[in-house]
Amino acid sequence: MVDLMHILMRVMKDLIRQLKEAEEIQQDVREALVGKDWSRLEMGLSVLGKKAEVIGILEEERDKVYHDILKEEGLEHDCSFSDFIASIDGDTAREFSALFLELKTLTFKVQSYGKLIESYAQTASATLEACLRELFPQEMDGGYQKDGKRKKRANAIVVNRTM
Repeated sequence: MVDLMHILMRVMKDLIRQLKEAEEIQQDVREALVGKDWSRLEMGLSVLGKKAEVIGILEEERDKVYHDILKEEGLEHDCSFSDFIASIDGDTAREFSALFLELKTLTFKVQSYGKLIESYAQTASATLEACLRELFPQEMDGGYQKDGKRKKRANAIVVNRTM
């Protein structure tokens, strides 16, 4: 049981470290997006994708070890982490509590930052598309048919009604 507790603490600390790194990468991605540094943005998104995979693997490991501890302790499979912490004593409970709080806070920050970047990108894209539709309506209409050929579209006509 003690070994599983140490493994869980190690995994939680690794998760915290990975989330902090992800947060830094997200800041770099945001700066690249705002600064229109496309190569830096592409590189940042690639690194962020790899970081997300590592975080996913660690999260699976954390979940497995946590459920192994619950099984060993005879606790319910759906026992909340807070209830688990309440079932253990002393310094271990305090350390788990601190790790849990930091992990939860970082997860919230990373998720919020990701949504902020997504919102900015969607707004910028929609604004650019609206401008292009106004400037070049003949180029923005239409699209492609199922067979891959361009759809026929009518050319824009400007009518001078001032006469």
